[in-house]
Amino acid sequence: MPAVHASRAQEVLTQLSDYIKACIRLTWRMVTQLPPLQLEYKSLKFDKAVHKLARFQCNTDDQRLGETPTEDIACYLWPALIEGGGRIIFPGEVWCKLESTFLDYVYLQI
Repeated sequence: MPAVHASRAQEVLTQLSDYIKACIRLTWRMVTQLPPLQLEYKSLKFDKAVHKLARFQCNTDDQRLGETPTEDIACYLWPALIEGGGRIIFPGEVWCKLESTFLDYVYLQI
């Protein structure tokens, strides 16, 4: 690796050092508090109590074009934060798979 790239990488690591340490401290506090906090990111199905759709997926223009979100989660944009007792502190933001309803849309317009 050239010296220029190595020094730039070291500079970035030095700048990120405080941020990385703060993330480690926060994560440690999350798991050692009573009750511990949990990140939920493994569900395959959308659950309105735990998840919310990504803002851009809630766009009604997409639905008018014949695509509606299904209950199948395609990916997590942000995990849900859950208290050990099950209380949702912050819902997970997910992107659900889309279902094409273009033919339904066409038939409704006729």
